[in-house]
Amino acid sequence: MLMSLYTSVSGIRANLTALNVFGNNISNVNSVGFKSNRVTFKEALVQTLQGARRPEGGLGGKNPVQLGLGMGVGSVDSILAQGVLQRTGVATDLGINGEGFFILNDGTSDFFTRAGSFTYDEQGNLVDPATGYIVQGKLADSDGEITPGAPIENIRLPFGIKVPARSTTELVLGCNLDAAATTSTATLTSAGTTGINLVNGVAANGAAGTHTITITGDNATRSSAAGANLLDPGGLDGSETLASLGVTDFSDFTISVDGGDPVAITGLSDTSTVADLVSAINSGAHGVTASIEGGEVVLTRVYAGDGAVYNITTSLGADGNIVRQIFGAASGAAFTAANGTASTLAATDVFVPTGRAALPAESLTLVADPDTGFITGI
Repeated sequence: MLMSLYTSVSGIRANLTALNVFGNNISNVNSVGFKSNRVTFKEALVQTLQGARRPEGGLGGKNPVQLGLGMGVGSVDSILAQGVLQRTGVATDLGINGEGFFILNDGTSDFFTRAGSFTYDEQGNLVDPATGYIVQGKLADSDGEITPGAPIENIRLPFGIKVPARSTTELVLGCNLDAAATTSTATLTSAGTTGINLVNGVAANGAAGTHTITITGDNATRSSAAGANLLDPGGLDGSETLASLGVTDFSDFTISVDGGDPVAITGLSDTSTVADLVSAINSGAHGVTASIEGGEVVLTRVYAGDGAVYNITTSLGADGNIVRQIFGAASGAAFTAANGTASTLAATDVFVPTGRAALPAESLTLVADPDTGFITGI
């Protein structure tokens, strides 16, 4: 009889646990992010009074004699079904639609919750007001974008702190256009020494008027120098052999451009002519032009500009070599061409709207030929 009482009490105790769970579900009906629970029951231990017996001696087998000892609570499970999202009117109240949890941090450990009733602390951190734990997440950069692989950290919105200034990159302007507006013609009043003599097309300004373009200054000049041969001053026509002009050493004639590495001019002999020498220089020294002018061999730097930057230097003169006999350099001295000048050109544009005062002059960009260094356009 005592065992029957204990068995009955086990059922009462298990159902009392179930009532507690049901009551907890009801009491939390308005708790933010609450997930209800359910109770499952299980059979308690079974007491065997007599064991089972297999068939033998012409008799059938016998089932065991067992006595149940009641029941108990199997588990209390959380029901993680999606709840109903409600509008609260508070900007910091958040909800998750679907799977997932908010991450909170107490400075040491992470905690997970579905309750999204948050607020800000005095430092601008998004926090759970019930615990003070800080909400975690990935922060966007200054452009409002979240960088892939960004770390999980405290969500902080520094209210009251000024955002660093950024320069404007795009401007949208709305305005009414003058119905009488036309394109503006452009005229060239002075070209300096550029050789530019024409301005093509028109400039659209949204108002009729005239562009007056003025170019002042001088174009760049090339570094150039004429030799002074020793045996036939000013009388070379290119047919003379180098031997007839006293050249006996052909082994060490080099040309250096703009202070670079010397380039050897080879293939010359006592039967080579002055014209052969000119051809050898033109094919062997990049950036240098050789010619016969006024009865002498002239070396010219192809690219125009300041002689300190764009220049020509030969190997040293010695009795019987090309530098001494053809170009007239003193023994132990090089023949050089370093007299070029840099461009002093400047171009300005003055726009005068029709019926109005001229606008301030604007500088224009000069365009140089990449092969010659001369200014050829604006």
